[in-house]
Amino acid sequence: LEHAFSSVLKLTLKSSVASASLSSTGGEDEECLRITKLVEMEMEYVADVLAEDSKNYHAWSHRQWILSTVNETMIWKTELIFVNTLIKEDIRNNSAWNQRWFASHYGKKVPLSLENAIVEIDYSLEAATIDPYNESPWRYLIGLLREQRNGTKEDVNNNNN
Repeated sequence: LEHAFSSVLKLTLKSSVASASLSSTGGEDEECLRITKLVEMEMEYVADVLAEDSKNYHAWSHRQWILSTVNETMIWKTELIFVNTLIKEDIRNNSAWNQRWFASHYGKKVPLSLENAIVEIDYSLEAATIDPYNESPWRYLIGLLREQRNGTKEDVNNNNN
């Protein structure tokens, strides 16, 4: 039953988002409000699932699908607040750390800007001071540093060509 509901929801959300953007104006305001409400309800439902099992892969995957499908700046920022709460509750929750990476990168595989990377680096260092033996913030930090190093190399190579 849940799978059937999820499939119907995905089709509904996908078609609704395709026809209207959450940030649009004009005659689509009612449709935008309907989509916003649908997204909020689904994100709350997934948050409830994660409250029971914060490492539920399917719930995280579904949440990422919603974020990527809607793909609005506000929903990404809201997700960072959500995962921050989960990390504060359980600093060793690697699933929440993975979701933070996904949300901070807006679901894309491109390096963060230097400004955003510094924010994330500071965040990981602060978490590492709380529990220095926790691998999650250190892995997160290493990923950020590698990404910045590799992004810099690509920028230099692109500028030399």
